[in-house]
Formats: sequence, structure tokens, C-alpha cells
Amino acid sequence: MFIFISCKGAEKATVDNNLEEVEYLIKYEKTPCFGDCPVFSLLVDSNGDIFYHAKRNLDKTGEFTASLTFEELELLKELIKNSEFEEMAKRYPKDREIPADLPASAITFFTEKEEKRILNYGYGAPSGLLRLEEFLERIRVSKSWK
Repeated sequence: MFIFISCKGAEKATVDNNLEEVEYLIKYEKTPCFGDCPVFSLLVDSNGDIFYHAKRNLDKTGEFTASLTFEELELLKELIKNSEFEEMAKRYPKDREIPADLPASAITFFTEKEEKRILNYGYGAPSGLLRLEEFLERIRVSKSWK
């Protein structure tokens, strides 16, 4: 099985063996700091396949894959739906200066019309965004990555 991944808006991938079109749901990232902060990205598609790129300051680095269970995928979709991300600012805190070395969590939401990336520097973020971050972090640390 071959998976082709593109990094363009309203992201989609095609699975070669059955020509099924797969859309990305969400991407979760941790940005670097001047210290030993973990740096990674986690991309989840509409089938529940997860693509994990562990970049720095983690036990293992490299590119890995895993899958969500049906229940995890349904919960993720529900969390996205209830997050009201369309109304969120592009970064939190909205009106404060951010220290230069402060790491951020970034969540990118993919829809048919757009992709929206929201940065969270650790305070002032809405509860819907925080719930998604907590869920995705639990997934990241609990999966058996291949």
C-alpha cells in the first residue's frame, strides 16, 4: 500500500491500492524552544490513521504511524465539532506579547474550504482547544508507533 501525502490546503491523500480519497482532520504540533522542549507533529486523517513525526527532545525520533480505534476517531470528530474552532483567534493569548523562547502547541483544523492553524502559548486558550490538545497528547504517548 502506498500513501501519497500533500501539504496543501484542504489536505487529501490517495491510497493507491483502492484509490480511496482520504482527508486530513487535524494536525497537532509542539514548536521548539531554546531548551529541551519536545518538538513533533501528529497528523490524523479521516480514516483514523496517524502520522507522527518525532523531531527533537523525545525518547525516539523519526517518522511513525499508528491508527485510532473507531471509538477514538468518533471522540476526536466530536471534540473537533464541539471546539468551535471557527470562532477562535489565531493565537492565545490574543493580546499579550509572547517571550521569544516559549514553546507553543499548534493545532491545524482542515475543512473543505480552508485550514486554520491556532497557536497556544499556554494561557488564555478556550476550553475546546485545550480538550483537543489533551486528547491528542494522550494519543501520542499511548500508541504503539510503527
